[in-house]
Amino acid sequence: MRTIDLKYIIENDAQSGHNKLFKELEHTLVSNEQTMLILHHDLAISPSFLNASFGKLANDYDINKLKGLLKIKGNQAQFNRLKEYFTVLESIQSVLV
Repeated sequence: MRTIDLKYIIENDAQSGHNKLFKELEHTLVSNEQTMLILHHDLAISPSFLNASFGKLANDYDINKLKGLLKIKGNQAQFNRLKEYFTVLESIQSVLV
């Protein structure tokens, strides 16, 4: 199982961290590899960051496939936020298909 530490991505490249996350998650989809995304309790994730990483993925790939491959490790609030975000992406994809 691959591991993506979001705090490391943001700390090393805050300006284009969303691009790095997009590429890491795209690798997960292309390789069909189970991946753990680690969110640290002190990490705030902005809506623009989510849109530029997960939202961009939803434009190019099936978000349900990503959900099947991605495990999330973080606190309950972060998990709930991403869960809600994925629900919105799924509903958008269902309308567009």
